[in-house]
Amino acid sequence: MTLKTSTGSFTLKAKPKRIVTLSSADTEMIYALGGAVVGRPTALGAVNPPAAASAVEVGSTHGILFEKLASVKPDLVIASPALKSQQATIEKLGAQVLFNSQNTFEDIKASVRLYGKLLGKESKAEEITAGMDRSVGSLKKPASKPKTLIVYGAPGSFVVALPTSYPGSFLELAGGENVASKFPKMDTMPQYAELSMERIVASNPELILLITHGDAAEVKAGFKKQFEGNAAWKSLPAVKNDRFEVLPQDLFAANPGIRAPKAIETINNLLLQVD
Repeated sequence: MTLKTSTGSFTLKAKPKRIVTLSSADTEMIYALGGAVVGRPTALGAVNPPAAASAVEVGSTHGILFEKLASVKPDLVIASPALKSQQATIEKLGAQVLFNSQNTFEDIKASVRLYGKLLGKESKAEEITAGMDRSVGSLKKPASKPKTLIVYGAPGSFVVALPTSYPGSFLELAGGENVASKFPKMDTMPQYAELSMERIVASNPELILLITHGDAAEVKAGFKKQFEGNAAWKSLPAVKNDRFEVLPQDLFAANPGIRAPKAIETINNLLLQVD
């Protein structure tokens, strides 16, 4: 069976019986389609879905725990293209490696369809993606498309989400205008731009959304402190009206996959408060 992935085509030798996923979004998709995994990414918080909690933790996109991976005897490992350099090492364990990633809402739906085909659950995949479209389509969009900045990271290492990132994609579907749409992308993270005070001031955001892995209150305070001495910064509508919001970690710290409609609804609610 030949499948179309985000990186090209992939030929599956046999229907997989022992799947390992290295991102939580992929884990959730497999279970939503009626499948299961023997290995999953190391959890930072609650495991979604709870049924996956019993699967062995095998590391993540940032580093595979090869002893743990070998112990589950996988026949298929679903991995980010960022792990291409590890392909030969994984294949030595007797597994095929399917490289796939998702950034935008459309990418997420494409992944659901891909895994549906992989598992022989195409109709279930169509049911899930249609439900996602219905959820997003039913949202009441703000009339004015509030100008919004999405910042990701922690004090000292903030980056700005571009429309090609998952938060940027969600913002557009929620009815906002991404003020960073023309910011130059980073070489290392092409879906993000460097945080530039000059560009942000020029773009005049009405709402600033923060995404962090750290403590929400601490990061929010740190972000404000970093810029509070800047007169131009203080003149921004988002700052004057205290429209700073930290987005919930469970929906935004990593790509939420099939829970994307909930993430889009979260942004939509914040945009409607500005409108």
